[in-house]
Amino acid sequence: MLTAITRKVSSSLPNCELNFIERKPIDMERRGPQHHAYESLLERLGANVNSLPEERDLPDSMFVEDPAICSTRCRDLHAGHGDAAKGSGVPCGRH
Repeated sequence: MLTAITRKVSSSLPNCELNFIERKPIDMERRGPQHHAYESLLERLGANVNSLPEERDLPDSMFVEDPAICSTRCRDLHAGHGDAAKGSGVPCGRH
């Protein structure tokens, strides 16, 4: 089964990394319902959604986009690129 890993929207989202667009205010009242709709769509498309807790120190962390290779013996997760990904990696290890 396909698994989608998401994270609750960070309260520090207004500090997210922007590279190609001008910063505009983020409607923090809409963030929860919009993200819930995203997770619901993933479920309707057949994914098993694993929603992790908020990570306040990582404003961009609600979209877990890093590649993961998982087997019954080992897991290997790679952090993305850029300042937004700092601190988000998990080293390879047995579980």
